[in-house]
Amino acid sequence: MPPGTEGWEDSAARWLIQWMPPGYRRHDVLRQQPAILAYMARREIESSLQAARCGFSTTRKDLHEVGVKPEVIEKALGVYSEAGARLAQLERQVNLLADALIRGVRWRPPPRRTQDHSSRRRGGMG
Repeated sequence: MPPGTEGWEDSAARWLIQWMPPGYRRHDVLRQQPAILAYMARREIESSLQAARCGFSTTRKDLHEVGVKPEVIEKALGVYSEAGARLAQLERQVNLLADALIRGVRWRPPPRRTQDHSSRRRGGMG
């Protein structure tokens, strides 16, 4: 539901709350104040992404030191890599939504560029 349409804030809050740790769901203020929920969701996602990046950067050394086989370490790194990509995408989505809920910023796609076909009609370089 696009920002500005009726019920969009409730829809946004339902989407945001699913990314929060379960304990947050029991706080009515987060459902009643979607801007606060967006602010807190932004921080949660940032923290999760930072943790995934930290884990990715230390896994090889830390697990090697305790005798984990290299092929298993590579699989663990794959998990971190996949999680990091998912969290980075989620961070972009949450940031857009938070900007709309907190500051009223509305993202608009850039205008479509029209291609000038006149040079093609004239035979090339034009």
